[in-house]
Amino acid sequence: MSESLLGRVARLVGGTFTSAVDAAENAAPEVVARQAIEEVERAIDEVRAEIGRKQANRHNANRELSSLNDRAESLKQQIQTALQKDREDLAEAGANELVGIEDRLPIIESLVATTQQEEQELNRYLSGLRSKRDEMERDLQIIRDRKRADSGQLGAEGEGLAAGSSIESRVEKAGGAVARVKASVTGLPGEAETANASARAELEELHRKNRVAERLAALKKEG
Repeated sequence: MSESLLGRVARLVGGTFTSAVDAAENAAPEVVARQAIEEVERAIDEVRAEIGRKQANRHNANRELSSLNDRAESLKQQIQTALQKDREDLAEAGANELVGIEDRLPIIESLVATTQQEEQELNRYLSGLRSKRDEMERDLQIIRDRKRADSGQLGAEGEGLAAGSSIESRVEKAGGAVARVKASVTGLPGEAETANASARAELEELHRKNRVAERLAALKKEG
């Protein structure tokens, strides 16, 4: 992707449409204007499609979040039951799974919040593009009225293509697919040396076991 959606929308919304059409001189300004409006309409379609993708991502993340929260509550109850029955082994296994869920919850919550913010931003883009299109439609009508006033002669529409470079200098084309979903949960890369990698893995496992023990102790106090 050569440039961001934000960059393309900014160029389209900020384009000086009327002066660009005026620069077409003897070329058919109606055709040039219509081409510019079509670029904005294509950008509107792209933004709407991206909003749909963001909404789907947010829905899936919310569903996963709800499922994990339900599983966490169920585990807490099961751990308490195991502790009451003096099944420390089962309680520890449950606490191990609970810690894993609690590690994932903040990541998914962050994804939901980020996706919602991006969706709101895209809706602002959409509003700006629609406003720009309406403004361009009004300018197009002014061009038509001016044409009728200046001359009763119809312009040659094919010549409008020669002014494409004038429009491109003012209104950026909005072609191309736009889909960027920010979400990546990856581990740290392994060390080059086998001994060092083994030590890191052992340290991480020791840290996790300590967290499980602490979580289990906290649950015992809650009981």
